[in-house]
Amino acid sequence: MSNAADAQVAAPEQAADSVIWEQVISRTNEDLGLTVTFQIFLAIACLLAAIGR
Repeated sequence: MSNAADAQVAAPEQAADSVIWEQVISRTNEDLGLTVTFQIFLAIACLLAAIGR
């Protein structure tokens, strides 16, 4: 059984929500990645946080 099917059994009144969340999770897993841009922004944020102390 899939996660959506398990959620539908556990909470039948919210069955549509479980299907949508399964789609959201699958899409975000496909787009998940550590990019150079994210690492640069993270480094800048850390430097700003260290300066602000």
